[in-house]
Amino acid sequence: VTAEQTAKACLLLPDTEFDRKSIVELAEFAVAEAEGNRFELYFYVTRGLVAFRQGDLDEVSQWTGRVGATTFPFLAETADLISGMAAFQSERSNENRQRLQRAINTAQQKTANWQPYGALPGFFADRLVLEVLSHEAANLLK
Repeated sequence: VTAEQTAKACLLLPDTEFDRKSIVELAEFAVAEAEGNRFELYFYVTRGLVAFRQGDLDEVSQWTGRVGATTFPFLAETADLISGMAAFQSERSNENRQRLQRAINTAQQKTANWQPYGALPGFFADRLVLEVLSHEAANLLK
């Protein structure tokens, strides 16, 4: 879990100057240890973010596509946003623009309706990740 969280934190902003090789190794270690872990889906989303940051746009959906429906707040939306950014970066078609805009709208709705001191205060960091990536995605469409 620590490896996944560290890799995600290092990759959250697009132009961070970290040792990418080490970050990739952290994410790959997390994925290798993911099977059976209750946070397994988080590892896949982070690995998808690694692929996105490396420019391996075709590989992104192989990781983010594993998420599907989940009870973890913000996780499916984060996966969809990363996947949408990769698709738009890969091909700036009208269809991909609309897909990314839908992902942004969903992310913004989800974060706006969340009560930080409600039933799930432990997911505050996940909300922030979704917000940061949502802003990045919106800037891609400008």
